[in-house]
Amino acid sequence: MMRGARWAIVATCVACTSCTQHNPRACANGLCTDPSYPFCDVDGSLSGMADTCISVSCTPMQFIACRGNVSLTCNATGDNYDATQCQNMCDPNVGCTAPRVMYIVFGSNRDGNNEIYRINPDGTMPTNLTSNAASDFSPLWDPTGQLIAFLSDRAAPQQLFVMKPDGTNVVNVSNGPAQDMSWSNDGTQLAFTSNRTGHLEIFKATASGGTPSQLTSLGVDTTGEPSWSPDGTKLAFVSNGRIYVMNSDGTSPTPLTTGTDAFPSWKPDSTKIAFARRITFSNFDVFVMNPDGSAATNITNTTSADEAGPGRWSPDGTAVAGTGGADPDTEVFIVDSTGSMYRDVSMSPSSRDANPCWSPDGMSLVYDSNRSGNSDLYLVSRTGGTSINLTMSAGFDGGCVWRPR
Repeated sequence: MMRGARWAIVATCVACTSCTQHNPRACANGLCTDPSYPFCDVDGSLSGMADTCISVSCTPMQFIACRGNVSLTCNATGDNYDATQCQNMCDPNVGCTAPRVMYIVFGSNRDGNNEIYRINPDGTMPTNLTSNAASDFSPLWDPTGQLIAFLSDRAAPQQLFVMKPDGTNVVNVSNGPAQDMSWSNDGTQLAFTSNRTGHLEIFKATASGGTPSQLTSLGVDTTGEPSWSPDGTKLAFVSNGRIYVMNSDGTSPTPLTTGTDAFPSWKPDSTKIAFARRITFSNFDVFVMNPDGSAATNITNTTSADEAGPGRWSPDGTAVAGTGGADPDTEVFIVDSTGSMYRDVSMSPSSRDANPCWSPDGMSLVYDSNRSGNSDLYLVSRTGGTSINLTMSAGFDGGCVWRPR
């Protein structure tokens, strides 16, 4: 068969009541035994049970399946699959597996309104996920890659919503004013900041909606920027210029710092917290400390660059990416977690490069830059080099987040 051949096949989505012989490794009596298998309905896109197997018709040269309204097809070479590529030839005795699509979501006003968009990692297939007259912004994938949280004023005042990766099933989870937010490690809960009590406090909501619970009662207007530890046990946040850590149920809030600090971010193994500290009026540096506040270490140590943006850990926990400099020239940097290496990876003088987000494999970064005259998304290797323009729209594109593995 020629590489790149197209299949003209129409599929009907049907949930299995008993799995076909073509899914022996993924299904047992109609239920998924391997949630990573592409035909397990773990993201709820098919109506019914979230762990239901999806029917597959397979021959040695092709397979056909559906997830919700999305038809998936592949050929023997794996280069004709409309959502991702197959890893193996589809054998009727083995089945065909495929990696998760590594979408990037971001905010854009390219249609004249703030919306949440999704693109493939190469910048293709831009898709408006929200298409709402309101202002939708600040998307954030949950750690399992099944849901996207975002802020919107569609239910004034600004509130917190959750949707599926295709933009469907939008749920208001804050049911009141909200800003900032952080997902729990299992993707079932969100911590967020709200002033509904008269002061900014930390609240917790479930991804399915309902009434949020209040976690803090510090009574000051500078509480915010919650960051959930990857092990699910702790929340870091900011109050009155200090970094606090508390249990995820809101108990035992403990101040860890005494300076003018912001943007706490947990290392992927929950053993360190990165944060920004004001050194002088015009200069912030990135620090790393233990979860109890000990051993706080300045890992950027710059006097001319202002690392005021949130530091974002690489997936392997070896480095932190952030934004340094001052308008109109800011750069995206990577610094080793020990401070032994500092690298400017965006390298675009006189432009605003900011808001980096790591690829799931940690080998590259996407960031927004106005070097072309308006804000677009750019892709660059973690070692630097030439940046590739992914979006090239006439509007503002920025605030990227990759879908987790």
